[in-house]
Amino acid sequence: MDSSKTEKEQLLALTNNLKSIQRLTTTHFTDFKELISSYLKVGLQIFNMKIGIVSKINDAEYLVCNCISQIQQIESGTIFPLEGTYCREVVKTNSVIGLPHVGLLKEMKTHPVYINMKLESYISAPIYVDEVLFGTLNFSSTQPRKYGFSEHERDLIAMMANAIGAFLMLEKKEKDLYNSNDRMKRLVGYVAHDLRAPLSNIKTLTSFIDSNEYADIIEMIRASSARALEFVHTILETAAMGSGKIKLNMASHDFSALFKERCEYYKSFKNDKELNWELEVEEGITLEADKDRMLQVFDNLLSNCTKYTPYGGQVTATLKSLNNSHVKVELSNTVDELVSSNGFDIKHKVGFGQEIINEILKLHHSDGLKLHVKDNTYHACFELK
Repeated sequence: MDSSKTEKEQLLALTNNLKSIQRLTTTHFTDFKELISSYLKVGLQIFNMKIGIVSKINDAEYLVCNCISQIQQIESGTIFPLEGTYCREVVKTNSVIGLPHVGLLKEMKTHPVYINMKLESYISAPIYVDEVLFGTLNFSSTQPRKYGFSEHERDLIAMMANAIGAFLMLEKKEKDLYNSNDRMKRLVGYVAHDLRAPLSNIKTLTSFIDSNEYADIIEMIRASSARALEFVHTILETAAMGSGKIKLNMASHDFSALFKERCEYYKSFKNDKELNWELEVEEGITLEADKDRMLQVFDNLLSNCTKYTPYGGQVTATLKSLNNSHVKVELSNTVDELVSSNGFDIKHKVGFGQEIINEILKLHHSDGLKLHVKDNTYHACFELK
């Protein structure tokens, strides 16, 4: 883009440049380095320059976050005095700076960058994050710009710098949210930990009270404290998993026997629901897993099956190998018509249990638990490698 071109040619160039920037702004970047690299590559093409840099300004220091150079190697992470860079003018003015021919400026001929690198042309824009200066986006070359920098080019580099700033702001907010969530998990863990001892004491003390007159009340206290204690244990498990404190004790186990034993245990429960159980367990399946954690998964799922299946309902438990390296576990149970018609409320029925299950399965390199309701039947399944 320069004034020697016709208006039509300049308009076409502007359109193509806008398309390039539009593609950048609609691309999902996973990290800052990937984003910087893409913006620098596009910027070098748009402005026909040899060096592209994204910097971070810390007081009087100029840090090279990333650099693409076709004439001289400049390492990322290198720190220069801000006063020794062309970008000092950008910081002072808080605006886009374009220098088409540095050698024609008397005051710039003694500049360290000009003396050492003979950079003749330079264009830069400030990068702001939450209205605070982060650094600069700048492009330069040893060749002067005969026709200078157009207003369109100044607008383009400002757009690119704004987009980088927006990405950084979003990244900062996500990091702040993650830290806030992490603090909340630790706080919940501390509270749950402190509640565990008094609840255990209450539950234990009820066993020492021998009174027929208050037997029903004592049983209510015991049952309530037991449920509250179970809830506290669940919170502690969830907090520990969320903070990465859970370590697996991996070993080879007869997975078929583990699953079948837990199914038989819940099947043997004496209750007034008269549930119909159907077990389909393929024998001889061995798997590398943490035995205690997988039993925790089975107990969560099977407990929900027996707890939420209505009177006379059907519970089906299946374990089978899909190939030499995959195992599939499926559980299904009938649900009442109200649940089926209104849609299955996972949080209401499963709660923290699902989060614990998925954390354990994730640690075992599984894609996690899949849930759905169809034809008055609740299905849960997962695969392990």
